[in-house]
Amino acid sequence: MKKEYQVEFQVHYFLNQDGLHTFNAFQHNTCEKQLLQSLKTIAAMANCRDLTIELKPSQEGGWKDIITIGGGVASLLVFVSAYIPYFFSPAVDKNIDTKNVVEIAEKISEGKFTEEEAKILVAGNERLEAYASQYYKNLKKEQRVVKVEGQVINPESKKIICTSTINQKDFDSHIVNRYKNKIDIKGTTIQIISPILVDAKSFKWRGKYCGDVISFDLKDKDFITQVHNRDVLFEAGTSIKCDLQIDQTIIEKGPMKKVRNSYTVTQVYSWEDGNHIQTETKKYGKLEK
Repeated sequence: MKKEYQVEFQVHYFLNQDGLHTFNAFQHNTCEKQLLQSLKTIAAMANCRDLTIELKPSQEGGWKDIITIGGGVASLLVFVSAYIPYFFSPAVDKNIDTKNVVEIAEKISEGKFTEEEAKILVAGNERLEAYASQYYKNLKKEQRVVKVEGQVINPESKKIICTSTINQKDFDSHIVNRYKNKIDIKGTTIQIISPILVDAKSFKWRGKYCGDVISFDLKDKDFITQVHNRDVLFEAGTSIKCDLQIDQTIIEKGPMKKVRNSYTVTQVYSWEDGNHIQTETKKYGKLEK
């Protein structure tokens, strides 16, 4: 019989009045949903395909939820323990190295990783970040909750494996707000680094814009047709004069702010590499020397 690894996960909501043991049902159920979705994501990260989650009766002392988590892989327990300090502590801004994430994911598939490496994966998972954001955005509506504590406990020995606490004033540190912004730039110049010479919509062009290397979509159909027909050739130093659209996603999380840019060239006015230039008819000819 396959062994099942189990831990007890307790969530203790501290309320603002002694002897108070009530919690708004809608807020509680929404918070619980985000926690359960998080645990499913954690199980997937741990390669646990037989996750079991069972609820025990809530206990008093404010409000306490008790969840038994089980699965057929020991790595599930490591990930749950890594998740508690992430979820039930004030959020901090961490720069996660993508290369590191890939290497750790390979280690997990081989069953060889540390709890610190599990913490790196947890902190870099955008789905977990979204669940935490919805959890605390909803919990803020229940003003009687002044603190939340998460604990992982060995169900047999009752030994506390890990514990973490977050106060009401730090709930905002987990809440993510996203805003959209669009910038249209007319007649700018991009130096081409990697053109897309075949009809492949899933690939992006690469170029240098204002000193930065960017990936961008190119939507000028006439220009693309001439590229495919080899009327336009690319050499070192080739540049285009074009209209550039920058779609910004502004992400605010507590005091932290990030901006993600997506680039689209909507129209190409000229292409030049020192030997060729575009004419008004969108055909290219040699420069007069």
